[in-house]
Formats: sequence, structure tokens, C-alpha cells
Amino acid sequence: MNSKYIFSVSLVLVSLLLFTACQDDPTFPDPGFELEDQEVEVRRDTADYYNVSMQMDVPNGVDYIEVLNATNYELIETVEDYSGKTKFVFNYDIDLRSFEKDTVLYYLFKVTDKDSRSTNRGFTLSVKRFSFPEIRLVGGTTLNVVVPVYEIQGIVSTGLNELESVQVLFKGQEQFFYVAEEDTVIYEYILSELIGFGTLVQGEEYDLDIVIKDRKGQIGTTSVKVRKSEGLKKPVGLNIYNYLNVNSYMTFEYDEQNRMVFIDFTWENGSTSDFYFSYNEQGVIDTVRKVRRYESDYYNEYGYSHNSMVYKYKEGTTQLEEILRYDVFYHDNGTIEITEDNKVESYGFEYDERGVLTSFVGKNEIIYLDYADPFGTGESVFYDYWQNYRYYEIKEENRQHRTGFQPIYMPTYIEGFPPFFTLGSVEMRVFCIVFYNKYLFTGTQSSSSEYSGSYLYEPNFTYETDTEGNVLNLTESYLYNGWQHRTNVYTFDYE
Repeated sequence: MNSKYIFSVSLVLVSLLLFTACQDDPTFPDPGFELEDQEVEVRRDTADYYNVSMQMDVPNGVDYIEVLNATNYELIETVEDYSGKTKFVFNYDIDLRSFEKDTVLYYLFKVTDKDSRSTNRGFTLSVKRFSFPEIRLVGGTTLNVVVPVYEIQGIVSTGLNELESVQVLFKGQEQFFYVAEEDTVIYEYILSELIGFGTLVQGEEYDLDIVIKDRKGQIGTTSVKVRKSEGLKKPVGLNIYNYLNVNSYMTFEYDEQNRMVFIDFTWENGSTSDFYFSYNEQGVIDTVRKVRRYESDYYNEYGYSHNSMVYKYKEGTTQLEEILRYDVFYHDNGTIEITEDNKVESYGFEYDERGVLTSFVGKNEIIYLDYADPFGTGESVFYDYWQNYRYYEIKEENRQHRTGFQPIYMPTYIEGFPPFFTLGSVEMRVFCIVFYNKYLFTGTQSSSSEYSGSYLYEPNFTYETDTEGNVLNLTESYLYNGWQHRTNVYTFDYE
């Protein structure tokens, strides 16, 4: 027989066998479906029900579909109306009629086919209550003020209804009134207004009312309880929860005059930075010692570092003359290495006729300082915001300052502590936020018109207080490199 013919017949037989084998192979197609929007927000004004609709493809036919509570996987309902169907649109109505407050619902839709194969999709529905005039206030509804003025800040919202007016009353007397123009449609309004309280009596409570009206005639009133602060409650610690989900903790100690004398800054990795403060006869800090201890094998070779900042003042005054720095390293073998002895870090401090510091020389350049009178009381409040950890070499185009001061004492403010201290970059940010400021502030911005770029953080802050007006926490938000959103939370601990 011709060998070419034999080869051709064999090839045909092999092909037929392979084709038959492929026909006999079982197939296990998975069910699937498309849910276009997995996170939806709906306001009660618009509907009593929300319909979840999705295209399903179940080649082996539906057995049943389950609707589950995604928070605990409890079964809400089993749907059997689509049994046996393969390609179809699944619809499920969520009843919204019982919701009178803002509510978030989490669902899991699970389809199981006739071969017991299944797939699921998650779905989140945010239900917003019926539109009503309201305000989201910065700082809450309890206010203990230390000066008789207050910058009320918040976002007014009327939902799907148009805003008509915003009125602020203190002790029943109108302090501010805004009316939307007839041809203007507004649903949100940013309220930022300085309110004067006049004379406040210690121990008495006053009402500050924000009255909001929409064009449907609905009126919403938010009341803030105002009291005159009885003094600063000192925290014993501060927890810092950063954008990497890492905690660090600061512990504070005070002397018999309630002055800060010790800070223990413990990082989650076990490293610590200890700060010791001493005061002179004028009641201002003259020396800060920093001791840094490390818990890593790498740093054990070097033991721990110790440096001191010495603040020298003009004799008998609280006016700075120069700042000195001493760097000391303690090695494991007991030797002490003094790397720089009596380094003059900054000098040439100048004051105006009121005794306010106006400039100093750092790294052979004059640095001019800025102040604010945030409450119109004639007070000069230091408002520079140092991002550079070497305060004495900051460039003019990198200058920043604080904004949005609140008439509430920063609970960790250290009075008599010159705001000039060389630290690590993270430590510097913490000191600049919680130790250098007499008053709470809610924002920062560039001070120089020469600045361009995104390398400077310009954080904004929100805060919460308890019923006595004590600051519970600060939340810091900023963009890193101009686009990465980061948040750090500072929580104060009180005894």
C-alpha cells in the first residue's frame, strides 16, 4: 500500500478520535452577572423603593438567588422566581419607607445554578433622609471660649431643596443674616463668620443659634452651648494615629506650677525620644534636653543620642539673645563623644516696642516672623508654621502660616517655649501642631507668593470637644506630593 495513503488515513482517524473525545469532555460554565453601580446613594425625597437591576448569565440554569446582609451574612430573602432561566435581567426592590435617618445598607447577591455552582456580588446603598435644612459644624455644639469672640464655621445643606436664608443669633440677638438672591439656586452654603459675644459671666451658659430656612418653608435650628472657659485642662498623653495605620504615643509630666517638664515620645517600633524642660526665674524655658533611644540592632552600635538646646535671654527679661545647641553621643563602651560644643544655632533676635519678636538670624540670613490678631483683641499670636525641621535655615519661598484660629486653647500649648527647636521631620510636625500654638487652628497656607509646587504640606484640621469643651481630638488632612490624600489623628488623654 502506498505509504502516503496510509499516513493520510491515519491522520483522519486520529482527528476523528480527538474530535469525539473533545465532544465527550464535560463543561462547567460558571454563572455570572454584571452590576454596573456597586455603590449608590439615594435620598428619600426621590423614592420609596430602590430597584437593583443586573444582567445575569447562568448557562446551566438558575436554581435560586439569595439576598444576604453583607455585614453578617444573614439571609434576607431567597428568590426563586428565576428558577431555570439562563440569560435574564434580575430585579430586586429595596424598601426605603422605614428610614427616617441617614442609613447605609450592605447587600450580597448570590446566584446558585442547577450544578450547585455559585457567584456573588456586593452592593452598598446609602439612604439619605428627607431633605431638611441642617449644618455640619466645625468643633461641635459645645463651646468653652477663652476670648469673647468665635469664628463659626460649617457647611449649610438643604438636600434637594433650595436654600432661602441663614441666620445666626446670640442670646436671641441677630449677629448674622444671609438671604439667597431670588434668581440664585443654592443647596450648600459655607458659613464662616466672626461672632462677638461681649461680656460672658463665668459659670453661665448661653445659646448661639443657627437658623436655616429652605424655599419649601422648612426651618432647621442648631444650637451651640457657649460657656466662658474656666481654665485649661491639661492632658496626660497624646496618641497619634497616622496615615499608615501606625500608632505612636506621647506621655506628659508637669511640675507643681502645672508647667510641662517632660515628654516621652514612644514610637510603635519601640524607639523613644525623651524631652526634658527647665525654666528660668522669668518663667520661660531655658533648656530642652532630648534623649533618643533606639531598639534596632543597627543603632545599638551607637547607643543613644543626647542633644540640648539652650535659650539665652537678655538679662532679667524674656527676650531671646541667642540659641545654642550641644550634640552628645553616648556609646555602649561608656565613652562620650561631643560632636559639636556650644554651636550658635541662631542669634540677632530683634523685638518691637511692644516686646514682640520680629526677626532673628539663622544660617546667616535674617528670618522675619509673622503674627496674627485672630480675634480683633489686639493680641499678637505667632502664626508661622515650620515644615522644615531646621527652623533656622527655612527659605523665604517655603514659609507657611496657620489660618482659621478658634477661641479655644490648644490643650498641649507650652507657654514660655520659644517655637525654635531642631527636630526630626515627623517630630517637628507634631511640635508645630500641638505645642507651639496657644489657640486651635483649622488650616495652613503658603506665606510667599514665590512658592510654586506641591512639596509643601498645607494641612487642614477639624476637631471635636466633649460636653465641657475639652478638646478630644484633632484630625489632620493634607495632600502629599500634591495628590496623595493623607490623614493623621491626634487624640488627647485626660485623667
